[in-house]
Amino acid sequence: MNISQLTDHVDVLTDEDVDTSSILGYVNDCIQRLNFEFDSEFPLLDPNKHLVDGNIEIIEIPLDLHHLLLIPFCSGRVKQQEGSIQEAQLFYNEFERGLVLAKSSGKYGKSGNGYEPDFTGHYWLW
Repeated sequence: MNISQLTDHVDVLTDEDVDTSSILGYVNDCIQRLNFEFDSEFPLLDPNKHLVDGNIEIIEIPLDLHHLLLIPFCSGRVKQQEGSIQEAQLFYNEFERGLVLAKSSGKYGKSGNGYEPDFTGHYWLW
């Protein structure tokens, strides 16, 4: 998915018309949160490095996380910026539920590389 496609999804969900430069910032906010949550190293999007055929490609983030996490997070940011706090909270709740699902799948972060979660959800090399 590229940034224009992600922006289209966010526009439909939020009933807003958001420019891609704003969405780019929100995606980078989400990537930073994912890096913290998964103890991963997804790179932030840089228009100078990720530009493909005039669009910024989101290739380092697995595609299933785009719909599960990126779109709800960015939609929440749009509604928060607009001042619709209750609507923003609905999107953030969806993001948090998606985060729990993604973490429990064990497909992301250090899980699968010899690291396993302990009872607190932190990953350790056992």
